[in-house]
Amino acid sequence: MNFGEFVKHEPLMLNEVQSILNQIKTEQSNETQVTNPNKEEILNKTLRYVKRFSRFTDKETISGIKVEFQELDPIELTILANLFPEDVEEAKVLIPSLAEKYSDEEITDFIERLHKYDN
Repeated sequence: MNFGEFVKHEPLMLNEVQSILNQIKTEQSNETQVTNPNKEEILNKTLRYVKRFSRFTDKETISGIKVEFQELDPIELTILANLFPEDVEEAKVLIPSLAEKYSDEEITDFIERLHKYDN
């Protein structure tokens, strides 16, 4: 799987995105200027989305996942953690590059290890 431009940047898990968006929202609320209502609405909708789908709620958990899964490409790990597949078939459909690099047993192991972090 070719990730193109995304390879240049560190991929973010949903909780990390939530932290960044909360910081932006705090900074905007501290500004005295009236912000663009559309921009604020988009920010709020995006925040609701990441809160809803984020599986991991603290930085220590995310750090632990990143350390434990160093054998995975950072983009594949982020996709795996954000989409949180239930089984190997779902993981291979969602992240085809896993099937190219790893056996079903290895992918199952990744999923089982990841599920231990579920909050």
